[in-house]
Amino acid sequence: LGFAGQYLREGRFWGFCLAFSWASLVQQWAFGSIPLILPDASAEYLSLAFPCIANATFLFSPFIGRLIDRTGFRLPGLLLILSMEVSIGSLWIGGDVARWVALVSLCVLAALTFTLQFAYLAMAFPPKAYPGLLAVTLVVQGS
Repeated sequence: LGFAGQYLREGRFWGFCLAFSWASLVQQWAFGSIPLILPDASAEYLSLAFPCIANATFLFSPFIGRLIDRTGFRLPGLLLILSMEVSIGSLWIGGDVARWVALVSLCVLAALTFTLQFAYLAMAFPPKAYPGLLAVTLVVQGS
């Protein structure tokens, strides 16, 4: 881990790492569970809308980056938590409107998760620490 080792003792890294890993878990669970949670969804919803809308993170990522530049990481972090709750809630509630809200909230969740992951590590820690901290983050995310 080289230069990153000293930053592994900091609570701010582990707080970020756990929040990011939780958001990734919620996102992956939701993406994999939609066909099971919404068995009565139409074929168009599952084959067209779900892959296209839920994966359109490129629409939101530039706005998230701008928000980070203007406000720092606190507001995007709160939006990350909110988008997790909205994603889980809309899948749990069910119904036609909730299905579409779930797709948009999952898209926002994915955009926030990965934009925050790379931006926070790059901006909050020295450049030499980035590879090691990213490796640890990905290991924690995968566990």
